Amino acid sequence: MIPIIVIGMHRSGTSMMVEILEELGVFMGHSQDSNNEAHFFLEINQWLLSLTESSWLEFSDFALLMEDPLVLEKLSNYIKLFMSSTQIESFTGDLLYAKFKKNDLIWGWKDPRNTLTLPLWRKIFPECRVIHVYRNGLRVAESLVERSKKNRQTILDIISVWNQYDEKVQPPLSERTLRTYSMSLERGFGLWETYIQQAQYHSNNMSTDEYIEISYEDFTINPIESIHNLSIWLGLDNDNAQLTRAASKIRTNTSNKDAESEQHLPEFIKSSKYMRHYHYI
Repeated sequence: MIPIIVIGMHRSGTSMMVEILEELGVFMGHSQDSNNEAHFFLEINQWLLSLTESSWLEFSDFALLMEDPLVLEKLSNYIKLFMSSTQIESFTGDLLYAKFKKNDLIWGWKDPRNTLTLPLWRKIFPECRVIHVYRNGLRVAESLVERSKKNRQTILDIISVWNQYDEKVQPPLSERTLRTYSMSLERGFGLWETYIQQAQYHSNNMSTDEYIEISYEDFTINPIESIHNLSIWLGLDNDNAQLTRAASKIRTNTSNKDAESEQHLPEFIKSSKYMRHYHYI
């Protein structure tokens, strides 16, 4: 089994990548959530992070766990056993289960948490192909702040509903909603830098045949060319019709490839080596 594993910071275009890959003939999961994340692998990643009480927002202890060879060995054996069971059918669905078991399926999955759990997945799938989707860190941070504002409204709506009932039946706010309520631009940008740092660590330990970096902005500016290059890298035989359908999944109006003017940028962005590395400033 050689899966295609999509990594990258949240709000960076990884969901778009799933839609593109599916048009190119890559199976990305029978059951997916609203972010195009296959429930099967999402739940495994969430469980892994929970081992150190971590999450996609806070994971310093988990990073240390991924550096422990014995832990990686034990966890990989457990997950291999889990995947060899019929539980994997929740990922493949009834129709593709047999093809998956026969290794007769081009498949993969996306989850930004893969950026954190990749050492384990590489232990399980040493020949995996990794696609890192990255985007301007300022735009990512702005998107996280905007989502935080929506979560604030969600909290206000929930409280309004609570006021109509007895306190004994009030449901708790979800941990996810609370954790992303206080997202600031600086905090969101710091998360982007940490995910980029993790991804570059993986890049330094993999060959160009195993690992590719894809700019969200390049895909929005030159969709057909970018998708064609990705198809070649994956060794797929896609015709023009498939490339065109895949390109239709790209939201071209959100592109912002031009370098940011440094004049009005916060210092924490101007001093970012990763923003300079990817020519965003």
